[in-house]
Amino acid sequence: MNPFETHGIKHLSASSLNSWVMDPALWVMTRLAGKQIPVGYAAHRGTASESGIVAGLLEPERPIVECQQIGLDEFDRLTYSIKDAKALKERAAIPGIIEQGIKKLRKAGIPDEVQCRIEVSLNGIDVPFLGFVDLGWTQHGIRLDIKSKLKMPTDIEMPHKRQVSLYIHDTNYTGRVAYFTPTQEMVFVLEDNARHLEELRQIAIRLQNFLALSNDREKLIASVVPNYANWTWADAYTRGVGKETFGV
Repeated sequence: MNPFETHGIKHLSASSLNSWVMDPALWVMTRLAGKQIPVGYAAHRGTASESGIVAGLLEPERPIVECQQIGLDEFDRLTYSIKDAKALKERAAIPGIIEQGIKKLRKAGIPDEVQCRIEVSLNGIDVPFLGFVDLGWTQHGIRLDIKSKLKMPTDIEMPHKRQVSLYIHDTNYTGRVAYFTPTQEMVFVLEDNARHLEELRQIAIRLQNFLALSNDREKLIASVVPNYANWTWADAYTRGVGKETFGV
């Protein structure tokens, strides 16, 4: 039997597997127990910043200030215009991130792939991988993922390496990750993508093995323990849902 289908999982994604690696209990709570938890303001900052950057790339003559407003409006929509200190901090970063992103990526021209859907099958995994590539320039052979940050990393972060390796699998594309902060920009080229894709496949195999342990969802839920000291449980509501789900 296909353990993924047994537990109602019809496809995988790089983000889902990265979540499984980072916090198995949180993955189990959301994917098997079906619990809904709030998305953090940082994630909304990323979505909003990307909307402004993409608007500026698709319309090269559009003033950056208009693109910044698109991003701010999107953030307000996603957060219902909540104005607590954490939300305001993330919102304040958006205009600078959008400016950095547009100025850097406009040099490549108008992308002809935006949120391009990909489906990939990997050996030994019983369900396909789905993903959406942020940007692609087929004339340059480039697929690129946009990441917004408050602090610039020194290299592609490991979860992003796995993600982009999936996006360029079985293609002639070069994978890149663009990080933008309010004051800095950096575009990294993914190297050794086959190794990172194999890491993703191995993670999927281990998740598949975990799900194959039992057809009883409740037994699998009772097989993991949440680590409330992890930042992924920082939100009080999420911790409450965790205690309700796991009984601890």
